[in-house]
Amino acid sequence: MNKIVKPFKYYSAIQVNASKSYAQRALILSAFSLGESHLKNIDDSADVLAVLECIKELGAEVKQVAPKEFQVIPAKRELKENLILNVGESGLALHLLVFIATQFCLDFEVIGTGTLLKRSQKKLIDLLEELGLNVTHTNFHLPLRIRGILNPSNVVFDASESSQEVSGMLMTFPLLNNPSSLKIISPVSQPYIEMTLDSMANFGIQLEKKNAEFYFPGKQHYTGNTYEIEGDWSGAATHIVGAVISGKLQLSGLNPTSKQADRAILEVLKSAGCDFYFEDSILYLNNNQKIKPFSFDILNCPDLFPVLAILACAANGCSKISGIHRLLNKESNRLTSVQEMLLRFGVESSVENDTIFIHGTGKVKATEIFSYNDHRIVMGAAIAATISDGPICIQNPEAIQKSYPTFFEVLLA
Repeated sequence: MNKIVKPFKYYSAIQVNASKSYAQRALILSAFSLGESHLKNIDDSADVLAVLECIKELGAEVKQVAPKEFQVIPAKRELKENLILNVGESGLALHLLVFIATQFCLDFEVIGTGTLLKRSQKKLIDLLEELGLNVTHTNFHLPLRIRGILNPSNVVFDASESSQEVSGMLMTFPLLNNPSSLKIISPVSQPYIEMTLDSMANFGIQLEKKNAEFYFPGKQHYTGNTYEIEGDWSGAATHIVGAVISGKLQLSGLNPTSKQADRAILEVLKSAGCDFYFEDSILYLNNNQKIKPFSFDILNCPDLFPVLAILACAANGCSKISGIHRLLNKESNRLTSVQEMLLRFGVESSVENDTIFIHGTGKVKATEIFSYNDHRIVMGAAIAATISDGPICIQNPEAIQKSYPTFFEVLLA
């Protein structure tokens, strides 16, 4: 079923959704900690629900004790047989659990659904094999069957394509019996690595680091915790852009000093001449200015690209977004899907080397947008209605379930 979003303006107060990135990390860490954990502010996005089912498969017991609150009784670290983990469409869950599951099973399978099945996992598979594991796959795509014992010593990893493998190793290596080290070369998405380290610290693990190399003494353990998931800057970025191009908004639930990569949306707002301020943990946004063309590098925050494209449409002039090589292996090829969206909006764009140039005119045409089953394309298309000359029709809006199931409910309240 299609979703039709008529032209509208933001004029409201919104409580942001919870960070699925932090929630997934917290759920996995709680699944093998010593002692129970009490996790608060857990949203029911598809990615989070997939992780919940996976940690149950690992042997953890999960009880919902209140709305958005879960008690996690950790799994026993004993080797199981015939373990099958369904990570849904979550690339993060895949990259964390292929390492973690080695502590529970010597022969297991990882399966997925939807867009994740189309994404190459060659980098991940090559790494697992370098670490001594045997991986069976279909032309580097899911499903994966992983066999063997994870027993690395001094690992050097080129993280120039993704940070998710780094997060998986960081979370797992402290548990191993023998000392090990991990040297990271050319990391992208550094804030996501910081999120992982922050999550680990909240569950009792502090790592020794010298330059770009981490050291793990081995035989460490995580400790159960009472932990509240902070608001999601990725979902909030959509509302933030919608507000500054159309109306006004009070946005609550965000951590102003968050380690989340997409907090960088505030840097873009400054560059585009937008006013905002925090007061009593509420972000105030107001459309009282003309949007200026901006330049921004999405190397560390590629998920911002679709909403930044809409911000560029709202500006009068040429905006430049670089680092677009990071867009090719997401839920869709986001460079292709966003360029198609811009074309349908009547907005000119061009690509040169690693940069897209978007020639905004302050408005977009009413049109029909194909979501490519990509939740961030859905959100970007929806807020474009704030500057459109008529309704925006979005095909397959159900993709929003991946990260923000209540998005339209909140948007059109």
